[in-house]
Amino acid sequence: MRINEIRVKDVHKIVEVIGKIYFVGEVEHIKLGGKWECQSCGTTIHKSHHLEDKKMYSPERCSCGNNRKFDLISDDKADIRKIKLKEFEKVLGMSIPLDIWISEDLIEKETKIIKKGKKVKVRGMIILSKRGENCYALIAEDISGI
Repeated sequence: MRINEIRVKDVHKIVEVIGKIYFVGEVEHIKLGGKWECQSCGTTIHKSHHLEDKKMYSPERCSCGNNRKFDLISDDKADIRKIKLKEFEKVLGMSIPLDIWISEDLIEKETKIIKKGKKVKVRGMIILSKRGENCYALIAEDISGI
């Protein structure tokens, strides 16, 4: 699939895209979510958050009505790297780059492939990006050079 062919109907589907890496970010240590305990009633609340959020927020409300005091019990962390992929063939009109989120196991496995200027094939799940309307990102499951 070409990057500029990705549409809303593809969100949460596994796709394969081909492109050229034009940006490679540093490895980031992020929090994927956590378990919170309500200070009023002791209920445990699981809350995940978007990959692009740099800060993890406590739950808005508990079923008991508490909306202020929560204790973080544990958090899920991961090492992740963001790369940006663009079409490597000429495309009519504007081509929006695709953010690719690569997990720690792929970072270690594919260090020779993840370099600026490399043509790659990436398979993963499409998600909505927080960059704006009709912007997508891909959570990589596999990446290979072509």
